[in-house]
This record gives sequence, structure tokens and C-alpha cells, in this order.
Amino acid sequence: MAGFEGDDEHLDRLQHASDGDPRRWNEWRAANPQISPDLRRLNMPCAQLAGVDLSGANLFMARLQRADLRQAKLSRAQLVYAHLEGAVLHQAEMMYANLEEAQFQGAQLQDAILRHSDLTAASFRGAALNRANLGRIEGEDTILADADLSGANLE
Repeated sequence: MAGFEGDDEHLDRLQHASDGDPRRWNEWRAANPQISPDLRRLNMPCAQLAGVDLSGANLFMARLQRADLRQAKLSRAQLVYAHLEGAVLHQAEMMYANLEEAQFQGAQLQDAILRHSDLTAASFRGAALNRANLGRIEGEDTILADADLSGANLE
């Protein structure tokens, strides 16, 4: 994959998950909790990754535009400069994630949990954050223009 800087084994495993079998990826993650997947500069727009466990993953500059990440586990993930424009992240768990300067324009984050995450300079322009949990976030210069925050927890 051109530009990919992460671990090739991790990429191969994730591509199999995107082919419709996230169970194998999640079993591997459960058996290897000490591994933080290295997926820097991942380029998988439109990937089918619903329910996949990417907690603690390094997704620096990942390109996951329009990806299906419903109910994905992204807690403690590094998504600095990541591109998730138009991605579906319904009920995604993103607690303690680093989302600095990530792009979520038009993304669907209904019921997502972003508690304690760093959203510094991230863009959620036009994103759906209905009922999302944004409690205790860091968010200097976060862009929320035209975002739907109805029912969101902004504690």
C-alpha cells in the first residue's frame, strides 16, 4: 500500500477484517492485548470495519473516509491528522483517544463516546453528534460548525 508506514502483518489482518470477518481480528486482539496495532498512514476509504477493536492503535494520518466503523472500539487510539470524512461511527467507543487535527466532516457519530479525548483543532463540520458523549474533552480550536449536537453530553 503506497505511503503505508505501519506494520504489514497488522495491515494484512485488518484487511481480512474489512473483507467481512472482524471476528478473527478481534480474537487476535483479545489474545494479544500487549500489542498496539501500528497502522500509520493506513489508506482504506470505504472499509467495512463495524465492531472492530482498534483500541490503542496508531492510526496517525489514516485515511478512512466513508468507512463503516459502527460500534468500533477506538479508545486510546492515536488518530492525529486522520481523515474520517463521511465515516459512520455510530456507538463507537473513542474514550481517551487523540483526535488532534482529525477530519470528521459529515461523519455520523450518533451515540459515540468521546469522553476524555483530545479534539484539539479537529473538524466536525456538519457531523452528526446526536446523543454523543463529549464529557471532559480537550477541544481548543475544535470546529463544530453546522454539527448536530442535539442530546449530546457536553459536561
